[in-house]
Amino acid sequence: MKPHLAISRPGATFSAEWLEGWEDLLLRLAPFYDLTIIPGFASQVCAVRADHAQAALKLDPPCNFFMTIDDDNPPSAFAAVQLLADLTAEPQAGLVAGWYFCDIPGIEQCLSFGRSFSVIGSTAVRRLPADLEDFQNQSAPHVQEIDWTGFGMTVMRRELLAAVGPEAFLPVQEGTEADWGDSLLRGFIWDDMAFSKAAKQRGFRLFVDRRVKLKHLKFRATIDLPNPSGGGTLDGK
Repeated sequence: MKPHLAISRPGATFSAEWLEGWEDLLLRLAPFYDLTIIPGFASQVCAVRADHAQAALKLDPPCNFFMTIDDDNPPSAFAAVQLLADLTAEPQAGLVAGWYFCDIPGIEQCLSFGRSFSVIGSTAVRRLPADLEDFQNQSAPHVQEIDWTGFGMTVMRRELLAAVGPEAFLPVQEGTEADWGDSLLRGFIWDDMAFSKAAKQRGFRLFVDRRVKLKHLKFRATIDLPNPSGGGTLDGK
């Protein structure tokens, strides 16, 4: 009997690059896993993640693993196979993630995961990413333990998802409003850190595989196309 893999596929539109990776992923996984695709879109990422988690937990027969793939992180068969192999090879792992770079004001090439929950007092940056040089050190292990991760592409055991529940993807407040002063964030951490914190509090261990580097498309309303007249780019910059 093949293990059952549920895949969260949020999004309303997908790039050609994303779809190519998606098709390859399904073709390579289908011979080895019973696949259930959970589609759906919501303007609020926390809501769609919680909804997909709830759907995964209701599957009959139950899923063994739950995979997340975001619509701006093109998937690949290699990434999926590697993360599943990591998870099954490490009995203590509750979740294994791929990684990518994020755009956070004031930080260049910010990693999508971190080893710290020190968020109180940080108003402009709500999370402290891992150190890039440490992560790229060739003598370091491929699979490294972390405290939180983004969900561009992750694989977790059903036991983890059941233990924290779908509500773990919803925003939670760190500290009180007094700790955050006039910040509009008011100390709230969202789906990625909130879920990771809930998992860690229940004794689950989270890992990232540095071999699984994902693209982060970050769709924009305008793109910087060369201007044929030589006057900068077509969006006026």
